[in-house]
Amino acid sequence: YPNLDDKDYLIVNKLAYKKNLPERGDIVVFDSNIINEVNGEPKKLIKRVIGLPGDRVEIVNGFVYINDEKLEEAYLDGVFTDGEVDMIVPDNSIYVLGDNRPISKDSRMIGLIDKKNITGYTSLEVYPSIKRVK
Repeated sequence: YPNLDDKDYLIVNKLAYKKNLPERGDIVVFDSNIINEVNGEPKKLIKRVIGLPGDRVEIVNGFVYINDEKLEEAYLDGVFTDGEVDMIVPDNSIYVLGDNRPISKDSRMIGLIDKKNITGYTSLEVYPSIKRVK
């Protein structure tokens, strides 16, 4: 906890989502609506997929619910999820949350992620040590 740290080097599969949406729990890289001040391009973010198209995502009293069922998030180690959310994820979009919830810029702040903005799937951290992130 957390799975990823600043300055980690990752392997990103850029072909994983060309035809399909990610699955809940996947850690994805995507172009956000936050502009990089250095090059003026969209900043790439890495977040965990929580909601898929058609899912009802709720955040109530610090807990995340998907389709009225509490999401078990053992990877958080008791972290509080701030915010009040109640929405249905539209087609070709996903709802993402960061594992470091108190400071994460995720769907609570930047909104839903369109499928076309997903860069790839992160499955393996290669530096400083090799470990699976899913």
